[in-house]
Amino acid sequence: MTRRPVLPTRSKYQPLPRSGLILNSTWKRQGSTKAFSLVEIMVVVTIISLLAMMAVPTMQIVQRKARAAALVNDFRVFSEAFSRRAHEMGGWPAEVDAGLVPPEMEGIFKGGTWDRPTPVGGLYKWVPNDSGRRVIRVESPSEALMHPALLTEIDRLIDAGDGWDDGEGSFFRDLDALVFVVER
Repeated sequence: MTRRPVLPTRSKYQPLPRSGLILNSTWKRQGSTKAFSLVEIMVVVTIISLLAMMAVPTMQIVQRKARAAALVNDFRVFSEAFSRRAHEMGGWPAEVDAGLVPPEMEGIFKGGTWDRPTPVGGLYKWVPNDSGRRVIRVESPSEALMHPALLTEIDRLIDAGDGWDDGEGSFFRDLDALVFVVER
């Protein structure tokens, strides 16, 4: 019968107990070594804040372009609906207050698209005779959203960027309203 060798209870390869790690004579790190230091956490927070600083302007540009695209789409859909209705009925709908659907257009606009707030704030208003033009106005748009870059983007989508502040073209700003010309 062969005997199994008995292993010593303490080998020279066995690690020392982890009661603490001495880094130098004046500073000792006690406790678990699985925690993050304050410097490591501050570096991570700094990196995240730098990434956020780079992302915020991009998000603002994307939001501005989305608002412009939504408003231009509404203008085109409404313009087509008013023009089609005028062609079918032989005349343009009557003017009503902002946010109200002209009686001749009842049932044309689905899902409250006309009477809901616009993508730039304010309400839509149909004006059948504005200095000889038929226009859709956005009455009282939110000044916070009336950034020149937004107006330039809207103008670029409608008039190929001929200028929103000149009172010409199919889109311009008129005092406290945005104006989209349906027919001259």
